[in-house]
Amino acid sequence: MPLPRSSSASTKRPNNALPIAFLAALPTDEGTCSGSGEYVGMKAVIIDGNMDPSPTTGTVIHCLEPLLVSNGYQVSTITLREMSVQACTMCQQCSITGEWKCTHGDEWPLIAKGAKSADLLLLLSPISFGGHCSLMKSFLDRLLYNLSPNYMRHQTAAAPGRSSHSIPRICTVGMLVGADPEQETTFTELCRRNGLSFGCLRCSSIVMSNLPPQRVLLKQMKQLLEGVAG
Repeated sequence: MPLPRSSSASTKRPNNALPIAFLAALPTDEGTCSGSGEYVGMKAVIIDGNMDPSPTTGTVIHCLEPLLVSNGYQVSTITLREMSVQACTMCQQCSITGEWKCTHGDEWPLIAKGAKSADLLLLLSPISFGGHCSLMKSFLDRLLYNLSPNYMRHQTAAAPGRSSHSIPRICTVGMLVGADPEQETTFTELCRRNGLSFGCLRCSSIVMSNLPPQRVLLKQMKQLLEGVAG
């Protein structure tokens, strides 16, 4: 089933700049209108979890962005290595208070606001021992505590009757250095389980061991998005 089509603009956070431009680019919950007056309400947020700049990841993002825009999404990118994101310590303070606040005092509230706004979350991560790299693991751990109903047991005066929130759709692109069927199988199952943990309506994933030709990459990205269509 094809995704609905419209047009929108893509934005990226400049290097060494505060992520205010990223937040301003996100439309409101009621949606926005394009220059032609066409209603645009869907939001796709790409999470780049690479520890270092990667030509492969950059190529994948440049392939994904026009596909998303042509299918009605407003696209924003969060590059985790350019922001202050510490590992989750499982203190559960974010769950207890019912807010985005974290004892780390890093940029997580800004990242969480962007992730929570997404109709579609796209995760790009190198594969490490069959799992996500450390930056993406920190992002997922902290997002899960913020959003998953399984981790919202605390109902205090600060957060009476707090309701849960889920990411409707998650796509994951895992990148391996050379073919490794065992790691690919482990990572694919991990992505499926993450979808269950986040309460996704649909999730899909793909593992790349080498950057394919542009034509093949475009086909793979289309298949990835088709996996969460409908």
